[in-house]
Amino acid sequence: MKRFLFLFILLLPVTHAYTCAVYFTGVGCPHCAKTDPFIFSQVLKKHPDLVIIEYEIYQQQENSVFLMQYADRYGTGLGIPLIIFSNKSIIGDIPILENLEKTLEEVNGSPCPLLDGQVPFEEVEDLPGSPKIWAGDRVLIRTGEKPLGNYKELLFSDLSQLTATEIDPQPVPISGSWITFDHAVQLDGWVLEWRQAGKQTVKNCDQGIQAQSYLILGLVIAFLFILLSYLLRKKKIKNQKMKK
Repeated sequence: MKRFLFLFILLLPVTHAYTCAVYFTGVGCPHCAKTDPFIFSQVLKKHPDLVIIEYEIYQQQENSVFLMQYADRYGTGLGIPLIIFSNKSIIGDIPILENLEKTLEEVNGSPCPLLDGQVPFEEVEDLPGSPKIWAGDRVLIRTGEKPLGNYKELLFSDLSQLTATEIDPQPVPISGSWITFDHAVQLDGWVLEWRQAGKQTVKNCDQGIQAQSYLILGLVIAFLFILLSYLLRKKKIKNQKMKK
C-alpha cells in the first residue's frame, strides 16, 4: 500500500508557480526613470518566473483610471511608481529600489492582483485597458480590444513553432530610456516582442530627442544673446544722445 501511494505521488503533475505583479508607471516621470530600468532589465533578468503587468499612465491616460481602482481594491496610494502584489505593495522610487528584492522572496508564487480578484497567471484570460505584460526577455503589448487568453504560452514557451506575422521590432519606451528587442510578431490585437537571452537591452533616451533638446537650448541662448545685444546697443545710443 505504501509503495502504491509513493508511485501515485510521483505521477502527480508539477504545477509551476509564477510570481505576478501589477506595476503603475509613467513615461516622463522622473521617479519612474529610476525604477523602470531596474525592474524591466535587472529584476526580470534575475527572476525568470516573474510576470509584470504594466500600466503606463502618462502616454496612455486611459490607464490612469485603474490606478484609482487599484487604490480602492488593494489599499495602495495614488502615486507612481507603484508595484502591487497579491498582499503587498510598494510605492515610490527609493522604497522600490531598496525593498523589491526582499518582497519578491516573501511573495514568491503569488497570483496576479487583478481588479476582480487574485488569479494565477496561467489562468488570466483578459486584462482591462492598455497593459504591457513583461516576463524575462519578452513583452506583450496590447494594441487592440481582443484578449489573447494564451499569455503563458507566448511568454514562456518555445516560439520556434509560432505562426504569426513578423514585423520590425520597435523600442519599447520606459521612463528615461528604451528597451530594445530583436524580434516581433503581430498577433490579434497584441504585439509580441522578444530578444536573445542575456542581451543588453536598456538604452538611453533617443539621440534625436537629445539633439532636439540641445537645439532648443541653443536657440534660447542665441535669443538671449540677441536680446542682450539689442538692449546694450539701445542703451549706448541713448547715452550718446544725452551727451549731445
